Amino acid sequence: KARMDGDLKRLREVQHRIVAACQTDAEVVAALRILTHKRKQDPRCIKDLIQGLHEERRSADFYRMLLNEVIESRIYLEEERMYISEHIKSMMGNDIEKAYAAIKDVPVETFTSISENHRNAFLFEQFRLALLLHLYADASLIAKRVRKSYLSSEDATVFYNYCILLKIGQREYLETARLFLELSSVSPSSRAVARGSFFCMLSNCFVEKRNILDEKRRLLAEFSGREMNEPSMRSYTDRFLSDMILDFSLADLIMAEMGRLDS
Repeated sequence: KARMDGDLKRLREVQHRIVAACQTDAEVVAALRILTHKRKQDPRCIKDLIQGLHEERRSADFYRMLLNEVIESRIYLEEERMYISEHIKSMMGNDIEKAYAAIKDVPVETFTSISENHRNAFLFEQFRLALLLHLYADASLIAKRVRKSYLSSEDATVFYNYCILLKIGQREYLETARLFLELSSVSPSSRAVARGSFFCMLSNCFVEKRNILDEKRRLLAEFSGREMNEPSMRSYTDRFLSDMILDFSLADLIMAEMGRLDS
């Protein structure tokens, strides 16, 4: 009657008593599933019930069951799907694989009721865990969903560094060089420009599995023209841009210089 009359206060009291009377986790989930199917159900009541269950700190298995059987199929529970998934992830401790499994299938980029910043933070965590697990295909897809314009300069710096690690793992050295340029725009650093120069010189058609000669030359010229670049690295990029034949000993010199800059 409270539900049909729109009496929110009374409805909350009744539904809380129903859930409190349940003896097992399965009964709680079953009760919630039934309540969500009732006509004229007020979403605020369901959200309150889920928030209360979240605060009770139940088992990970319970929260997975709650997600699968009650939350995931309902648009008005997007926020609950995020924070329950995040809670399961936090319960996994140092088990990165299980932590990633807890959040990887949440399509947060499609959620319209969540703030852009919150969506970005969730995507960023998906990306970070995928990268730590060396799941480069997953990480690459997730990285494309991150809205860089909504990242703070500090978060953008961390994001670019993770993207750089991803591209190094994928042996895409020319793209690694480009990312170092973008990083230097967000967080100006001669070291970032020098490292970008190094990866640009390191890139080659064999590793990239495509013709990169024109792209590489344009990028080398950009690194050479950067005032923030280390003079030593600029001189090496200029040698790559010249028509002179390069000796293999140059690779040892460049590696030694990178070691010096990183020390």
